[in-house]
Amino acid sequence: MLPKLFEFEILGHPIVIGSYGVMMSVGYLAALVVIYRRSAFLKIERDDMLDLLFWILVSSIVGSRIMYVLTNPQSFSARPLTVFAFWDGGFVFYGGVIAALCAGALVVKLKKISFLKAADGIAPGLSIGHALGRLGCYGVGCCWGKPATGFLSARFPAESVAMDDLQNKGVLAVTASETMPLHPVQLYESFGEVAIFMGILYFERKKPFHGGVIFLYLIAYAVLRFFTEIFRGDPTRGYIKKLETPLLNKYLSIPEGAPSFLSTSQLVSIILCFVTVTAFILLYQRQAKAHHGNSPHPPK
Repeated sequence: MLPKLFEFEILGHPIVIGSYGVMMSVGYLAALVVIYRRSAFLKIERDDMLDLLFWILVSSIVGSRIMYVLTNPQSFSARPLTVFAFWDGGFVFYGGVIAALCAGALVVKLKKISFLKAADGIAPGLSIGHALGRLGCYGVGCCWGKPATGFLSARFPAESVAMDDLQNKGVLAVTASETMPLHPVQLYESFGEVAIFMGILYFERKKPFHGGVIFLYLIAYAVLRFFTEIFRGDPTRGYIKKLETPLLNKYLSIPEGAPSFLSTSQLVSIILCFVTVTAFILLYQRQAKAHHGNSPHPPK
């Protein structure tokens, strides 16, 4: 874990290059490359795809930041201008997805591109970009997990986000050199996103209709996020209702008394999964009806 990769000065001003910013940039670049290369496969003009990618990039950054600020207003009450300090981290993935979908819908309408076709091309980039971005979270120590009682654990060093927050709350002594063992939930989600990426690339050529890939991605991510939330321990875990599961905690190496359900993100995951599965079924039925209607030998 390397919160700071290197540091230098320009005209007397310290410049810090952190692992979070680097991996976020690498993630966005990888996503753009993957999506751009999908444009030929989907028969979308590459110039149109570049315009779409630009607005998706901008809106996803702004949207994920806005969602973070709305869910953590106490972090900005004393210094409101730090809302614009994007380089310090503080993003909520769901906020970026919602903003990107809204901006993307507007752009494809203006460009007269099929929204579902374009969304299918974006899905693989979303998954691989997010996987790399979560490695940045691991590097800087944000989005950390609950204390781990099993062999799967990570200790975050001084100057990491986890260390600073736990010391400020008095959980760790100011003289501590590293955190207690914590679940590396960032890696759980990163590996899960890689699996989703590989799965949707396989599914892409067999999809029953345009929109199948993005729906599969959203369903898979909602399920992944629901379960990784069980391990999350950072203070952004707003809970709708705290539900403890002693037996589950024992098997998952989570401390006794730590809530497993129901965080805000878990509720969003449930809603997203329900809406997406419903939309997938309706589109599949519509596609099947259209196919049978056009068949010269409709089934008896």
